[in-house]
Amino acid sequence: MNEFEVRLEGRRRLQIAGPMTLSTAPDWRQRLQAATDAAGDMEVDLSGVSAIDASAIQSLVCLRQRARDSARRLRLLAPSTCVHEALDFCHLSEFFEIPRASRP
Repeated sequence: MNEFEVRLEGRRRLQIAGPMTLSTAPDWRQRLQAATDAAGDMEVDLSGVSAIDASAIQSLVCLRQRARDSARRLRLLAPSTCVHEALDFCHLSEFFEIPRASRP
């Protein structure tokens, strides 16, 4: 998928497709912020992410910390291969809650 897309399903599940890079950051950061502001636990489906860079990793870390600080859960669902590799490279795979069925 060449286009960047973010879908907020209900109020707690966010699906991101396309590149999560500095060039698309204004779009997905705004949507992540809106999802963070919603009540309850949150799930972020990353199965459609085609590229990820340090700015996106930093935003996910901040999102995880904000969720933890407000006693909520953040789950990363079905991270694409590039997301999984980036999290492994940064030694962050265990920092995030990624359901076993969602791991490659």
